[in-house]
Amino acid sequence: MASATFAANPNSENEPWIERPPLQGIQFRIWHLMFFCLCAFGVLIVLICCCIRIRVPRTKQEIEADYKRKKIATKFRKRLKIISNQDMEAVDLRKALEIIIDADYQQDLQQQKAVVLQVNTDEQEKLISDQKSSFGKAVANVIKVGRLSMNKRQILSMYQVSTLAGF
Repeated sequence: MASATFAANPNSENEPWIERPPLQGIQFRIWHLMFFCLCAFGVLIVLICCCIRIRVPRTKQEIEADYKRKKIATKFRKRLKIISNQDMEAVDLRKALEIIIDADYQQDLQQQKAVVLQVNTDEQEKLISDQKSSFGKAVANVIKVGRLSMNKRQILSMYQVSTLAGF
């Protein structure tokens, strides 16, 4: 009874090329090395395709949607830092979203107030610089009285009154 060995076939003259050892002194055969290389290549393909997420989106809309989702997710993660650690135990997704929306609303409200103040200041400076004309004088009088919130129609009527009165 013959036992299986890694040694080359003793009848080496009639031995096919795949059964020969690749180098002298190595007990592996060529088909062993081919199998190991094929297995390594298969593992490499599995790692590239499955572990490293490579996916080509189908459409331009899908690419843009993925980009927007990532932006929203990063903004949401940044906003979650607003919530204190003690509150995080009782917070679920809806409560976190409410807290973030409330914080954004407060921030937007402050920005709008700053913009309105800046616009009012710019309008006052522009109107005061136009005081050379009679219309500018009438507008300056309106500002002095404190009626800045009037609309254009009211300011024009004030202009007509001031021109009739001889300001």
